[in-house]
Amino acid sequence: MSGYQRRTNRGMHPEWWPHIHDLPINAATWNEFVNLPPLQLGEDVPTVYKKDLSSRRPGVKIRLALINFCHSEVSVRRMADVEDICVAEADRLGLNYVGIRQGPHNSESVYTDGCPTMIRDPKTGRMKKMQRQADWHITVVFGHSINELLLHGHIYINWDGNSNTDITIVTDPENQRTFFYDGPKVAAQYWGVIRGDTLPLKAVQ
Repeated sequence: MSGYQRRTNRGMHPEWWPHIHDLPINAATWNEFVNLPPLQLGEDVPTVYKKDLSSRRPGVKIRLALINFCHSEVSVRRMADVEDICVAEADRLGLNYVGIRQGPHNSESVYTDGCPTMIRDPKTGRMKKMQRQADWHITVVFGHSINELLLHGHIYINWDGNSNTDITIVTDPENQRTFFYDGPKVAAQYWGVIRGDTLPLKAVQ
């Protein structure tokens, strides 16, 4: 499932596949991940909200934070769907923190030769990343805390953009997704948070 790596001019985030890799050893803070200056003493990463939710693992709580949200039509009920999906995925990965970078959306940046394709916005005159249509997905980070992140990526969802429609996680990407662009036909895709990192391989049984 290689060949769908995302790069910037600062290096490449390594693809992470659960059947190939153990969880990354090296973690990053949120500010390191998004290339911001380190937090000052007593300063916290701004979030819309954060809460501790029950895990399917006995005695475990999962901290969920809404870092950003971009779809204004999502009702309170739909946000509960999003939270349930993210917590279930954190349980599947065996991690205790999930940050929602972007709520449900159906566009993605275009990459050329591994780098974002930039275009000029006719309204502002500024350069911006070119976007293309994508399957509905949630953009997330996972780790042990917001300052001990291990993975980032996309959870693909079934949704029509209507706030009256339930949101569910994709379980059959071959039939529930449309836009692959030569990428892997998967229900979720993740990368390590440190550019150029070498991810640990699973031990041979």
